[in-house]
Amino acid sequence: MSAYWPPMVEAAPRWHPACLVSLRTLGAILVTSCVPSVLSGCAFNPDPTEATFYVRVTNDTPQAVVVSYCSTGDGVCRGRPFEPDHLKPGESLPAMQTSVGALNVVLISSTRGERLGCVPLYFDYNASGETVNVSEMVPCQKTYPVRKAST
Repeated sequence: MSAYWPPMVEAAPRWHPACLVSLRTLGAILVTSCVPSVLSGCAFNPDPTEATFYVRVTNDTPQAVVVSYCSTGDGVCRGRPFEPDHLKPGESLPAMQTSVGALNVVLISSTRGERLGCVPLYFDYNASGETVNVSEMVPCQKTYPVRKAST
């Protein structure tokens, strides 16, 4: 005989009717929003880390500069730049990370902290190993042209 009386019987889990309606509605929303997007060729953007590559940034100017990353998508570089590196004339940073289709901006400053401009690392192709020169800097702005693969 069991030590427990009456015997313990677990009830089968049951969904509340409100939850079933919500799940049906969610399914309808997903089907009606995703299927047309996929059929029209407008699918989800891929994970940017799958398209990550590195470029070399070279100081081809006659003055020493400080090269810093801005936050991804922050073309104006309003936030606090990070990973500052000092480059003397002729020196390079061999591995500045960016991704295909992602706007990554490098802030160029003088060694006294004066903002000189920005170098956009904005490519529509994998430019792994290419060199971007400090002299290519432009005024920091919200948008930049995309660097296209040369054909």
